[in-house]
Amino acid sequence: DTDEQQEGPVGRNMQNWPGCKVDCPAGCRRHPKQIVVSRYQDGWIGSFDYKSLEPFLLAWLAGDERLYDAFKTGGGYISFGRDLFGVDVKKETDAYRALKGVILGTHYGAEAWKIATELWNVGCQLSTDWKTHVQKAGVLREKYLAAVPGVRQYMRARVQEVLRTKQVVGALGRVRHLPHPFSTPPTSN
Repeated sequence: DTDEQQEGPVGRNMQNWPGCKVDCPAGCRRHPKQIVVSRYQDGWIGSFDYKSLEPFLLAWLAGDERLYDAFKTGGGYISFGRDLFGVDVKKETDAYRALKGVILGTHYGAEAWKIATELWNVGCQLSTDWKTHVQKAGVLREKYLAAVPGVRQYMRARVQEVLRTKQVVGALGRVRHLPHPFSTPPTSN
């Protein structure tokens, strides 16, 4: 990837570029978000960061009421604290970071090892022992999927779809071709 293709401060994804701080003077031009202008005379550029859009979309696609309600009521990720940890989880704690990491990782298709790796890399360790840490990440992932059965069914259906058709069709009809060595589901395991 070139710098233009990467996400983050040097890439195309403006969501992650630094904006002005509270103490910046009016008309500040030092921060990257401020130097982006519309190509149209007197045009505007919108900044639309819809809070929790991805979980809402997944809840809708999967038809999972529990996931939808969790984000509709404002509890969000914290709503699943009791399911995963058996206690109320507070923001800005390691438990919250683990909770959010497990949920988002699961939504993006990560298995236990990937979730464990990402948590470990940000200093959110579920155990001092790596093997135990991976096992605990897997248990948390399974507890989350048990709490949102529609998500589990939706994910399984997408896997079956790609195995059967070598493609996935998105909610808006966009086809993403994903050639896979198992073009039809294996007969065992």
